[in-house]
Order: sequence, then C-alpha cells, then structure tokens
Amino acid sequence: MSQVAPAPIGQLLKTEHSALQRIFAKVQQLKQVNEVFLTCLEPKLRKYCIVANIYTDKLIVLAENAAIATQFRFCIPDLLPLLRQKHPLLRELKSIECKVASLEKIQEAR
Repeated sequence: MSQVAPAPIGQLLKTEHSALQRIFAKVQQLKQVNEVFLTCLEPKLRKYCIVANIYTDKLIVLAENAAIATQFRFCIPDLLPLLRQKHPLLRELKSIECKVASLEKIQEAR
C-alpha cells in the first residue's frame, strides 16, 4: 500500500477544489446563515435552535427537544419571509425543516 505524504494545512486550503476547502466554505456558509437565522428567531427560542444545513430551497434546523420544535414550527410562516430578505443565500428558501437533537449536539455545533 502506498502512502501519501502529508501536506501543510495552508497548502490544502489554497488548493482549488480540494475537499477540505469545500468543507471549510460550507462551515463558513452555515455560520453566516445561522447568525442571520438567530437574529430573526424569537428570543425565547434562540438558545435552543441552530441551523444544521442549507440547501437551495430548504433550511434544516435542530431544536433541543420536541416542545421547542413544536414552538419553532409555529414560527415558520413568519420566519420564512424574514430570512428571504436578510441573506442572499436564503432568497430561494421555500421551506424550513425542524429536527430534534440533544442539547449536547446543539452546543457542539455552536
């Protein structure tokens, strides 16, 4: 089995179309969208919800438990138009899906 020599992290990030560069870009994108999301979300839900992923027309959100997820789902009709206005990546947003995750997973993601 042949071994690949390790490359410095700086070189990996500069390499166009590298897997690491795509992952890094996606993480940055999710951070930006999450910041916008939290500013639009009701204050009582902010510390219990986080953006998990984004697709062209769908946002995936994690909620700490089923009760928070239910409260969040009631906010979706008002939240969608706000998000579309606030960030260019969200202009095509048509739906928001909410999934339940443990508090530990939400805190790890932050």
